[in-house]
Amino acid sequence: MDEPPKIGLDNPAFTGRLRQPAEQLPTPGATIVPQNRHQVASPEPAQSKEFSLTPMLTVPVDTPAPEPPVAVPDPAPAPAAPPATAPAPQEEAPLPVVKPEPFAQPAQPKLQPSNVLHRQSVSLPSAEAIIAKLNPKQYPAPHVALFSLAAIIMLLGVAVSWQTVQTNHRTAAQISALSDQSSAGGFGSTAGPDIASIGSSALNSYTAGPNLARYITIPKLGTTARVMQLGMKLNGTLSTPDNVHDVGWYNGSAKPGQPGATLLTGFASSQAIRGALYGADNLAVNDMIQIARGDGTALNYRVVKTQTYSAANVDMEAALLPVTAGKAGLNLLVYGGHQTPGTNQFSQRLIVFAEQI
Repeated sequence: MDEPPKIGLDNPAFTGRLRQPAEQLPTPGATIVPQNRHQVASPEPAQSKEFSLTPMLTVPVDTPAPEPPVAVPDPAPAPAAPPATAPAPQEEAPLPVVKPEPFAQPAQPKLQPSNVLHRQSVSLPSAEAIIAKLNPKQYPAPHVALFSLAAIIMLLGVAVSWQTVQTNHRTAAQISALSDQSSAGGFGSTAGPDIASIGSSALNSYTAGPNLARYITIPKLGTTARVMQLGMKLNGTLSTPDNVHDVGWYNGSAKPGQPGATLLTGFASSQAIRGALYGADNLAVNDMIQIARGDGTALNYRVVKTQTYSAANVDMEAALLPVTAGKAGLNLLVYGGHQTPGTNQFSQRLIVFAEQI
């Protein structure tokens, strides 16, 4: 059998495929092993015939530039096989196919933190979503009750504060006028009060407006007296009751039971005759005072403290304000001490401070 043709590097099949010289050439007659996953099975030794092929070169694909092919001399011819019975003709093994390796992926660049602020779009909730969140049905009943109680307490606090501010503004001018006359040392007219007794019929038939004070009762002193309406005179002085047995309500102060302080004035005595408020200096803390209004309503007060002043240093601001903030007050301004004969001048003032209960 004829020797198979030899394939050299100048064969047109290798044109443009070889880029580098082979690193190591196989010896003649060696079995060619493909260098990729598409390997060609070598024929069994018994059925193969010896021939030589110029081995294919594996060329890396990541070389920077192609190089011209290098001529490699043909290997020496292999010795002829001894004569033998001619085997059955077989097909020649196909040439190994070299596929290029995949290109190497470039290294990922090092990421640097960005200094640019990330913006995020925010969508406003709809009115239905807000109402759904505020729906009381979504909250437990105890929470709703606590929220409601807190709101009521807050509203009450605001109302009390507003009433206190209004009372302070209303009494500011009165305090200034009464303080001026107190420093002069005299209240009321220059003549002393009437000392004639008041009969039971006059006491029982006395009337007053529905929301005004009609009677004052002090159980500890055993006193029940009429409450007359009084104001300020043209000379800027505070009017006093015409009778020593009556008590006067200053109409510039709060009405009984209303926010602020109700100011009542009266005499301890005059010309050796005991007045309606005789013994008021003996009142102590928690002693009771009752005011009966014209509509028959009875208002109860308890004594908080008492304070004695000289006629020239009466604290009229305290007399026109409640002793306890936020509670209706009742203040009794009592003329006492030494009386200048034939006048309505007394050397001392006693103020009894009480609060409504």
